[in-house]
Amino acid sequence: MVDLKWDSNIMLYIAVVILLLVIAISLNRGKKAAKVIAKFVLGGMVIYFINLIGKNFNFNIPLNPFTALTVGLLEFPGFILILLVKYIIYP
Repeated sequence: MVDLKWDSNIMLYIAVVILLLVIAISLNRGKKAAKVIAKFVLGGMVIYFINLIGKNFNFNIPLNPFTALTVGLLEFPGFILILLVKYIIYP
């Protein structure tokens, strides 16, 4: 069974998402802001679940707003970009 631990990174991620939602609603920007926020959340969820699976193989991608937005907006090429940065540029 996977241990779902709520550490400070996850709590910070949730706080940033809520803050972005409040800003988008207050600016009344509608569809574009909602799409970016949805991709941001989706990118964070993808990284989180990859980290849950990768924990068994000693594989971890840092979960922060930059990586979540990169994976969310660029999708699979963004994931490859994060892997290249992690393992080739900063090994």
